Amino acid sequence: MDNQSNIVPKKWTVFIMCHNVIFDDMYAHDPGFDGGNYTFMKLGRQDMAYNPHKGYKIINDHDYPMYLDLLHYAELVGLYCLYKNRIYDGLDYIGISHYDKEHRLTGDGNHRNIKELEALRLEADIKRRILPGSKTNLPELIETQITQRQDVHISLESHDVQKIYDQRITMDERYPDMFVGNGVNCIDRILQDYNDFFGTRYTWEDLKKCDYLNMCDCFVTPVWLFEKLMTFICPIIESRKLDIFDTKRKHKLQSGLLERYVAVFFALEKIETVDLSTVHQFWRKIRPGFLKKILSRVIGR
Repeated sequence: MDNQSNIVPKKWTVFIMCHNVIFDDMYAHDPGFDGGNYTFMKLGRQDMAYNPHKGYKIINDHDYPMYLDLLHYAELVGLYCLYKNRIYDGLDYIGISHYDKEHRLTGDGNHRNIKELEALRLEADIKRRILPGSKTNLPELIETQITQRQDVHISLESHDVQKIYDQRITMDERYPDMFVGNGVNCIDRILQDYNDFFGTRYTWEDLKKCDYLNMCDCFVTPVWLFEKLMTFICPIIESRKLDIFDTKRKHKLQSGLLERYVAVFFALEKIETVDLSTVHQFWRKIRPGFLKKILSRVIGR
C-alpha cells in the first residue's frame, strides 16, 4: 500500500507574538514561510513597525472581546486571548512563537541529545548570528511531523531540565521579591501546583527524566492539549497569584514563571515529543526612542 494514503492532512497555524516590530530577516531563510500557516499577533496598544508590502497576516489582541492589559505577562497575554476567544477554532494544531525567533534550526538539526543542542545554542548566542547559507523550511518540517503521527508535541525551544532548575528562580512567600537565590525553587512550586491541579504525584526526579523543557512558550501542539494547558494556566493568570513575586514588575517575572509552568506541563504530559529548536535572537530589541524613526522609514508614517 502507498504510504501516502495513510497521511491525514492537519490544519495548523503558528501565532507569532510581537509587540512593536516584525523583523523581515527572521523569515528570509525559510522558503516555506507564508501567510497560510502563520499569523502575527500584536500585543498591546503601541504602534508596530513592519513592512506592509510583505502581506503579513496580523491580528491584534485588543480587537477581541477577551484580552488582558498585562504586558508584563508577555506572550501569555496572547495565549490567553487565543484561548478565551477561541481564535484557534477549526485547527487541529496550534503553534506559538516569538517575533525574535529566526526560522532556522539551531545547528543542523541533527544533534543527538540536549547537551549537544545546548552547546550549539551557546555558540549561536555568543556569535549572535548564524553562518550564512543554511535554510530551514520550517513549515515542511512541521507538516512532516504532524502528519506522520496521530498526536505529537513539537518544541521550538528546548533546554536542559537541570540547567533551568539551576537558575534558582524562586517562588517563596518569605522572600517575595528575591528573584533568584536559596529560597523555594520555582520548579518545585510549579510541580506542586501541577500535582494539586491534576491529582498527580510527580517529583523532581520524575521531571529530571524528561529529555528537555520546552521553554519560551514556543511550540506546536494539538489543540486538545493546548486547551488542557490553558485550563491549568488561566486560573493562575486570573488570580494574579504570581504578582507577589515581582511586586514592582522589575523583572517581568510573572511571564518568566508562567513560561516555566507551561514547560513543566508539557514535560509531564504523555505525548510523543519532537525537537525543532530554532534560533532565538533574544538580543534583537527595539529601543522606544527608535520606534518612530523605523515606522517612518518602512511605512512612511
